[in-house]
Amino acid sequence: MAKYLLTFGTDRIAGSRGGATFQKAGVTYVIRKRSVPVQKHSELQSAKQNQFASVNQNWRKLNTTEKDSFADEAVNYPRVNSFGDQYLINGQQLQSSTNINLQENSLPQITTMPPAASLPVITDEILIADATLSELSIQFEPVIVPAGVSLQIFASRPHSPGRVINSVNDLQLLVTWPAGIVQGGNLFSIYESIIGPLSGATGQRLTAFGRYIQHSSGQVGPFSQISNPIV
Repeated sequence: MAKYLLTFGTDRIAGSRGGATFQKAGVTYVIRKRSVPVQKHSELQSAKQNQFASVNQNWRKLNTTEKDSFADEAVNYPRVNSFGDQYLINGQQLQSSTNINLQENSLPQITTMPPAASLPVITDEILIADATLSELSIQFEPVIVPAGVSLQIFASRPHSPGRVINSVNDLQLLVTWPAGIVQGGNLFSIYESIIGPLSGATGQRLTAFGRYIQHSSGQVGPFSQISNPIV
């Protein structure tokens, strides 16, 4: 806090200006500095920013032919917004989203965009959650992950039977199975280490999503969803 004087004929400031508050204290006038809270980046936010910056730097390293491959193929990789409407992105945006998807799944980045190709189709889903026996099985068939793709499995926290989860924003990535692997095994300990306690959740429900990510293009397929009670 600091006292201040004005020259004769100068209007006295009142209220907040530029991070400081001008006010009267008794018979004097003072300036109080207002502390502006600083939003610190979380470790996850920092990692995402570094990842995005790294991929963008790679775009600048591409030659004209490589950049043109992303620009030319962008029309074949449309996106869908929250209203269900399709829209197109530009070549740099396609390069960025493609390589971020690949990087997040420990797959090599690409420097040219291949023509769009169909992804395999998930034909069935299995989810068995037994909190009493500490067992969790989540499978999306075919059980053997097809060639050329990896299978991402997302899971929710235990939730009430009346709640419907229809967005991946309400889930976390639990496991990614590589091409050729036979899905299986007890995912209970993996679930609790990544997402949180499942023990004691009997009577609630668990929701899981599965989708394929294509190795050649970094594109992801539609989600297949399953939700079952926890016994």
